[in-house]
Amino acid sequence: MIGVINYTKEELLRALENSYEISQALNPGACSRLFVTNDRTHVIKLFDGTVEKSREGQYSISYKGNGGKNLYNMQLIGERLTSSDYPFLSLPEKMIYYKNCLVGYIMPFFEGQELCAALADPKHSYSEKIDYFNSLASIILLLPEDVFVGDLHSHNVIVQENGNVVLVDVDGFSIKGGWMQTVPLPYCPNLPSKYFSSEGKIHISRNTDILCLFRLLFLFLFKGRDILRLPKHWIHELPAFFSQIGMSSQFVAAVESLFSEEDNLLSNNLFSDLSQFSHIDWYYQFLNLSGLCREENEAAIAIDQIITRKEWLPN
Repeated sequence: MIGVINYTKEELLRALENSYEISQALNPGACSRLFVTNDRTHVIKLFDGTVEKSREGQYSISYKGNGGKNLYNMQLIGERLTSSDYPFLSLPEKMIYYKNCLVGYIMPFFEGQELCAALADPKHSYSEKIDYFNSLASIILLLPEDVFVGDLHSHNVIVQENGNVVLVDVDGFSIKGGWMQTVPLPYCPNLPSKYFSSEGKIHISRNTDILCLFRLLFLFLFKGRDILRLPKHWIHELPAFFSQIGMSSQFVAAVESLFSEEDNLLSNNLFSDLSQFSHIDWYYQFLNLSGLCREENEAAIAIDQIITRKEWLPN
């Protein structure tokens, strides 16, 4: 079970004074706020609407009492997942309450790089980068059969100095599946309609987690190449190619299952359904989300390369 801290306004502000914010630097579009304690042992995550920051840099508590929606998921996480069984997850250690409402939680801090920062770092070898994808695949497949990541993207994957991979931000996990909006759509364009509810939410499953990982791996391997020139039939060669570059047999089998008529998540339409303009938009979103190209001119160069280069087969 997860412990509980009941903060007064003064205690919560004091906790923030003894930490520094990283959320806006890591992900400017994030709604929640992340604070690393000054001793760099823990992260305080406060849900959207809990605190505001003035132009002078002063924090104030502005909680509007809407955090109850997170309580059920947090309780299930505490019941189903433990750090001893799942050391590759940054699990909540204590839930933070203010005025008897859940406003956030405290989790361990893991030093390291976000996934795509590690992928873009020349200090990491190609084989090490493939290992990071294998580690991430293992994490997805080792979770209980009814626990899904859902919100799988670069900001939520940390590569440590020793090469270990850790998943953070687990309050976005889906327990027992369900309809959510947290799957990063730039990684999962053209999902079949059966995976959407009438409200436009996505049904989270092990398959959608594998699909998100597939998209990350695919874009890493083919960045700067003219994906639009790939022949339709080549999509069916990808599982064999993944095996050749060192991806685990478990991940390859999971990708192969996405081609089945029942799941229908991967098909020849992976390439042909992407018009030149929609592909540019998708790829540009990926660059921004992943951090592979943080500067605008670098993103423009990468997009130009993907349109004009003639080579498309991997080395």
